[in-house]
Amino acid sequence: MKKITSFLFMAFIALNSIIAQTFEIDGIAYKIISINTVEVSSKTSRYTGNIIIPEQVNYNSNNYSVTAIGDNAFDWCTSLTSITIPNSVTSIGEYAFTNCTSLTSVIIPNSVTAIKNMTFSYCFGLTSITIPSSVITIGDGAFFYCGILTSITIPNSVTAIGEWAFAYCSSLNSITIPKFITEIRNSVFWDCESLTSITIPNSVKSIGDYAFRSCFDLASITCYATVPPNLGDNVFYNVYKKNIPLYIPYESMNTYKNTGEWKEFNILPIFLNRAICQGDTITLSVFKHLDSYLWSTGDTTEEIKVSPAQTSTYILTGTIGGSTTIDTIIVTVDFVIPTANAGADQTIDIVGSATLTATGGSIYSWSNGATTATITVSPSIKTTYTVTVSDIACTATDNVTVTVLLPKIEVTPMRAELYNDNKKSNIATYSTTNQRYVANDYDLAVSVVIDTIALSENRKTRKNLKYASSIDWSSYDSEAKNQGHCGSCWNFSGIGLIENISKQIAGQQGIPTTNLNLSEQAILSCNSVVNNGCNGGWPIWVYNYAKKNGIPNETCFPYKAKDATNISCNTKPLSIC
Repeated sequence: MKKITSFLFMAFIALNSIIAQTFEIDGIAYKIISINTVEVSSKTSRYTGNIIIPEQVNYNSNNYSVTAIGDNAFDWCTSLTSITIPNSVTSIGEYAFTNCTSLTSVIIPNSVTAIKNMTFSYCFGLTSITIPSSVITIGDGAFFYCGILTSITIPNSVTAIGEWAFAYCSSLNSITIPKFITEIRNSVFWDCESLTSITIPNSVKSIGDYAFRSCFDLASITCYATVPPNLGDNVFYNVYKKNIPLYIPYESMNTYKNTGEWKEFNILPIFLNRAICQGDTITLSVFKHLDSYLWSTGDTTEEIKVSPAQTSTYILTGTIGGSTTIDTIIVTVDFVIPTANAGADQTIDIVGSATLTATGGSIYSWSNGATTATITVSPSIKTTYTVTVSDIACTATDNVTVTVLLPKIEVTPMRAELYNDNKKSNIATYSTTNQRYVANDYDLAVSVVIDTIALSENRKTRKNLKYASSIDWSSYDSEAKNQGHCGSCWNFSGIGLIENISKQIAGQQGIPTTNLNLSEQAILSCNSVVNNGCNGGWPIWVYNYAKKNGIPNETCFPYKAKDATNISCNTKPLSIC
């Protein structure tokens, strides 16, 4: 066994000595990041000219896949003119190409999923860049100050764009926001002074502060959101909104006309080709200010309701001021009703997660707001998730339930070894049946809580406890309290933890979770074993006292922000409080 252990130890040392090694081949520096992968790294002599990164390199008779471009790998390489990135690369680090002022174009391989913070910032010579549909996020300042970048296509795979991502891209002339973006963040297009048009999808719910500040050449905005996105401060600061047409869904015109900064634009309706599911009815609308209306159906009203049996074209001939206008709307009829399948019900433990995968369509919308076919959820209680799937217009829904197994709590006599200031003290075996810990229905729950806290304080045993990776405390958190002019934060934190966990365990046990407010003053005034009062202390003192004596409610012993020298211990039985 000793030989095997020694061998494994030596192997571990050898592996760690390899990882993080750097070497250079054909003018490109690499750093080993795993047993068989490397990342391109920076080097003292800056990269210049045309750089072609290989998919694989051989070093010391070992083959390594090139899977990443490290942080700052090419920063300030002002003579770098072009870069070829292989499909083996899945990650491009922060500031990887910042200040590559001679770099004119970049093709990002479809293996990359994120463009990180400031990756291409200050690339003053960059005129074009291809972002593949594999990219999901664009980080803060990713293209900051790319001053001659004229156009960029952001694929619909992108679900998040960071703050300042395209700020000071002064030559950028048009932008279409991907259809799954829900938030346009602060200052994203700050000072994009050549930007003439913006297309905003229906998915956008909010637009951050100064998002389009000083976009002086803005000539039109098309916003498909039926509900006006919430606007932060000065979203269109220095933009002359009055003369800029804002095209929005016709049915939302009145809402936009009465909403914040939106109402300052010249609001006009969008004429859209529409799609419906077979058997459905749709309303077709046009400008309100036409003098006359003549639809191809023979109707002469401003709007008509139609329910075509097949894909149909509707033509409106209108007049205004003696001129004739003609508009065409195509209504596509969808005959394929999808079959939604949210997958089988699942069961997880309190700290677990479930991966839910829906099938049956190409567009997915979950009840928790997610819009991908596969989602990962971590509910704290039994939860049913609904998914709506569609392809064109017809929709179908299905449900999947995730059941959460709450831990079974058994109250049994136990012995807890408590440590405080490196001094060990034993608390004798006890039974919950002959102890009163707090008044009312929380007695059982709190006794378990104090046991659990005491055990976790034991340095010998706490490493064996299983802790949740995250907990939503919003349902259990105590009310905010004021310790006043008394250094008793240790007391409040100890009491607060007992209150919060008590509510959690009480709920799991089915005990009524009425308001629980325990007395901090009882600890200050009554703990005679170890107590610095208003001069500081440790939460373990609270747990020790509570385990031995219990804690009354706040109404029984109100907090006065004074210690035992000023407020004597209230020894009244808990039963009369």
